[in-house]
Amino acid sequence: MLDSARAHLEAADILASGGKYGFAVAHLVYALEESEKGRTLAKVVLGDALSDEEIYRALYHHAERHVGALMKSWSSGAAVMDLMAEGLRERIGVRPERTEQERYDEVISRYPEVLPEDWPETAGATREQSLYVDLGEGGWASPLRADSSAYERLRPAVATLLDYFSAAYQREIVPIASSASRR
Repeated sequence: MLDSARAHLEAADILASGGKYGFAVAHLVYALEESEKGRTLAKVVLGDALSDEEIYRALYHHAERHVGALMKSWSSGAAVMDLMAEGLRERIGVRPERTEQERYDEVISRYPEVLPEDWPETAGATREQSLYVDLGEGGWASPLRADSSAYERLRPAVATLLDYFSAAYQREIVPIASSASRR
């Protein structure tokens, strides 16, 4: 699944280089979904206590994988700590007060590897809108008319998550597989 996720990232890059940003975004979403399936199976191999239902949902339900990707993207903690620090700076008067949304937008702009907070709610629609011509409130929308902004916003998060998962796979799963093959 990690190879599949990487292939989707490569496909996204190829499509984006040809100006097909809508289709590229769809492949970025696919890359996240594939990496989350792989991460779930890795948890099973490592002995995490996942119920059959949790495993099934993670492997067969897109929404579950979108939640997992969001949680993993925030798990490094730097963005969370920065968000908390910004709030503290405002409370003690070091920074002018802002709305929660303004604070969040500023912090997330510093962490392109973090998925947006509404990712679980928007990922499926983002994937679908990136693939199909559809009639919306503003008329017909086509992936062929998409600009680079969604691709440029999502790509760093996808690449970072794949790097995290690849490193964890090499550190945790490869040694287990190696020892099992020597038996």
